[in-house]
Amino acid sequence: MWNILKSGPFVFLALGLAACLGQPHPVKNRYALALPEAAFGEAVNAAGRRTLLLGAVTASPVYDGRALWYRLGPDRYESDFYNEFLAPPTRLLAEAAADRLTRASRLFRVTTAPGLVTADYGLEIHIQDIYGDFRPDDPARAVLNLRFVLSDLRPSAPRVALDRLYPCARSLPARGGAAGLVATYGLCLADILEEVARDLEAAVNH
Repeated sequence: MWNILKSGPFVFLALGLAACLGQPHPVKNRYALALPEAAFGEAVNAAGRRTLLLGAVTASPVYDGRALWYRLGPDRYESDFYNEFLAPPTRLLAEAAADRLTRASRLFRVTTAPGLVTADYGLEIHIQDIYGDFRPDDPARAVLNLRFVLSDLRPSAPRVALDRLYPCARSLPARGGAAGLVATYGLCLADILEEVARDLEAAVNH
């Protein structure tokens, strides 16, 4: 015992590290933000579609990482340590939106590669809210609020053709957990993109 004490703090540090290394590491579950297959439908084959450049999707700072956020009170939010997105939702949403709008639109061909083509229109998406609403006085819901801004980039008529917030709040499945929350985000995104596709074409044809 005296020999250990004489060895100083390094022995205790080594013992502490050994104890930590012997503990199992917590396992994190990671989820993709994906649309349900039914949301895509048949791809539209339309010649002469205009090029729509989808810029980088942005988010409010709190939603800029991979964390899943839960709203537990009027001003109380918590992140989930054990469950998170596979990548920041800005990246996941950009891929889903580009694919969905390209397949659905007879007017636009969506690209996410600036500089390779001359775009007729530009689309910006901002994630205003993405959280599970678990306030005790209301049913549990998935909340996804997205702002879309469509800009006409043609030199003859540069303008903002559409600037609108698309809110969605959907009830969560019973005992669905984090997987059910993320799946419900996908349903919200499908609803929003269906409405956006109509609004984009209406704004251009206006």
